[in-house]
Amino acid sequence: MKSQSTQDIQKRTIKVLATTQILSGVGVAGTVAAGSLLVSSISNSETLAGLAGATAVLGAAAMAILSGRIDAALIGADRIAKNGDSANKIGSLGVALACHAAGIPFLVVAPESTVDRSIATGEAIHIEIRSDEELTHFKGVQVAPIGTKTFNPAFDVTPAKYISAIITEKKSYEIEKGETL
Repeated sequence: MKSQSTQDIQKRTIKVLATTQILSGVGVAGTVAAGSLLVSSISNSETLAGLAGATAVLGAAAMAILSGRIDAALIGADRIAKNGDSANKIGSLGVALACHAAGIPFLVVAPESTVDRSIATGEAIHIEIRSDEELTHFKGVQVAPIGTKTFNPAFDVTPAKYISAIITEKKSYEIEKGETL
């Protein structure tokens, strides 16, 4: 991974891949206001329209990261373990892995209340497994072969080893440097 501290990222103009959860009450705008944002949804592009250079990128997050169009990724979290393992919507781990492969920072931006210091690692985070029907049916109609089994978790957990920093309204935790929450 590039040796960029969170402060280095905050000081320069960056292109950021942002996900739909980044604006959960945290001062993200202060972190990236000078940057050019690449966001993963239309709703975020509208929410972030006041920031410089906001542009919508739909899908293909890994391709945007691996093609060099992104300098850092910001993602939200629903729950964060003491060691920095972070649970978030499905797809978060894939973005982290792409950032790791590309050598760019992967930043978790979430309220301090998301940090659960009572759990040591992400292994203790309960992940709901949703029903097969969510994937095998569309509008009540079977679209996959009868009996198809799925693996349909509600969240994925990104291991701390793929997270550069966790940024809350209180502090930036430098996870890649071994800092825990």
